[in-house]
Amino acid sequence: MKHILKFSLLPCILLISGMLNAQGVGIGTITPDSSSALHVYSTDKGFLMPRMSSAQRDLIILPATGLMIYNMTTNDGQLNTGTPLVPNWTGIKGSGSPSSLDTIVNSVTATGDISTTSTTDILVPGMSLSPPA
Repeated sequence: MKHILKFSLLPCILLISGMLNAQGVGIGTITPDSSSALHVYSTDKGFLMPRMSSAQRDLIILPATGLMIYNMTTNDGQLNTGTPLVPNWTGIKGSGSPSSLDTIVNSVTATGDISTTSTTDILVPGMSLSPPA
């Protein structure tokens, strides 16, 4: 009887543990999106990423590519687009005012082209116009 119980429980345990590992973690939802590792759902609260100064950010040892923080020194979300050994902290700030030269990134293509929206006709330094004027 013990052997029958052991052999019938083992496949059930393996099946359940496989199902648990096959989906992401849901916070505020019991059905996390299958493409996410972490799915946070709320209709009345936001996501608060880690907040730190530039000095604190620079003390992170080997920051992962894609690591995100909110930089309180620059008042901007930042993303490490570099490598852990050579981090490149890229700001994600949107347009603060109509006269601001900050832009909002709308899309990035597979070739690395970036599409932006600007409230002025001034070309942002480092950007190119496509198609050429």
